[in-house]
Amino acid sequence: MRFHINGSYLTVMNKVDAQPERAALILNGETVPDTISAAFIACADGGYNLLRARGIVPDVLIGDMDSVTPAALRDAENRGVRLLKFNVDKNETDGELALRYLSEKYSRIDIYGAFGGRRDHEAANLSLLPLAHELEATAVIRGADCDVHFASACGGEAARFAVKADGREIVSIVPLTVMTLADSHGLQYDLSGLVLRPGSTRGISNIATQNEIGFTLLSGSGYIYITA
Repeated sequence: MRFHINGSYLTVMNKVDAQPERAALILNGETVPDTISAAFIACADGGYNLLRARGIVPDVLIGDMDSVTPAALRDAENRGVRLLKFNVDKNETDGELALRYLSEKYSRIDIYGAFGGRRDHEAANLSLLPLAHELEATAVIRGADCDVHFASACGGEAARFAVKADGREIVSIVPLTVMTLADSHGLQYDLSGLVLRPGSTRGISNIATQNEIGFTLLSGSGYIYITA
């Protein structure tokens, strides 16, 4: 399968059924963990600088190669990392290209390095979460002290959101569209019947009280920030 992107073709992995393993996407932002547990690691351009510092070798390096250092690029070539190179003049960020590549085979994607760079890049990286949902994958941004999830019930069907917790995290919901919530559990402040509108801060700073938190989303979409 190939995507045609601004004059270039992106050849993706053959997909029969999405793999149950998690894939990892490394962006060019804050530092990454010392170890990354993933069946497949895709690196977007300068994200390779972060991996190289940790001694982690990705499976593929994707982008226009304008932010990966020359030394890091040579290192990737010497280590046999697959390179998918694009023109600088394109309509997508390197992160979007890498996410689209991964979503052709993997339905669960952890994103590292989304924060800590340019502010506009941070906002664009957040938008990768709803894009993953559109591509029928679930993506989570893994930050140094905060994970960001995306939940959506746009389409007429309710959606259930649930994640593991330690019982002390700060949980904040930021709506993208009008969100109607029900049946929450594991939270200090009950969300049942709550309607969150874009611009409202009502969903900020809830507290996890159990080892799992969750709610039913009847309509709308938004981000869920879970801060340690």
